Amino acid sequence: MNRVSSFRIFLFLFCLLAAIGAWFLIVPQAGRLALVQSEAQAVRTEASEPAPASAAASRQQAFLADAAQAQELLPAADGQYDLVTLVESAVRSAGLPLNGLSVVSNSSPSDPPTGSLAGLGQLDLAISTEGSYQDIEKVIDRLGQLGRYLSVSAVSLSGSGTDAQLTAQITASAYYLPKSS
Repeated sequence: MNRVSSFRIFLFLFCLLAAIGAWFLIVPQAGRLALVQSEAQAVRTEASEPAPASAAASRQQAFLADAAQAQELLPAADGQYDLVTLVESAVRSAGLPLNGLSVVSNSSPSDPPTGSLAGLGQLDLAISTEGSYQDIEKVIDRLGQLGRYLSVSAVSLSGSGTDAQLTAQITASAYYLPKSS
């Protein structure tokens, strides 16, 4: 009789602990599921309702903000001097020497590139520096943060021996909006 009673108590406690454990595992998940379902319902409701007139106004404001940013990032003239100064500061701020910087070509819209860049002027740059791989990565990252549209089209690395010094030849293009005549 004592054995049966001990087994029943053990079985009761086991079931009780299992129920409490399941409660603490299932209830938080059920709350998350309810939250996700309510968010999905809200999205469905928004999608089925027509967009108010203010949505068109907010889209227009976003477009104007993008256009203003494009005008800021695309200067109205080639600005070679300003561009060279910006590139030089980007290289030097990474702690590297600027071994060479030249404007290789300057194409205006009279000889436009094809594709989405048609109508933009383009300055092709050749940049030469040397340093560790990480420092050269910093330079390329800083070139992307110059505050004007600039794309790096090629990076050529060369090194000698076992030292970590690399020579980098970076080819980049900067873009501008030419003045309309």
